[in-house]
Amino acid sequence: MFNFPVETFWWFVPWPFIWVGLASVLYFKLKKEDDREEKQK
Repeated sequence: MFNFPVETFWWFVPWPFIWVGLASVLYFKLKKEDDREEKQK
């Protein structure tokens, strides 16, 4: 792919999935905390 070595390809491929997974975890964690704070008010 683009004349890159295979190692380079496999180094860059997982990052979008890692970032999406991390963002999802943080989103749901922070959303749960926000919902909990709103119930206390």
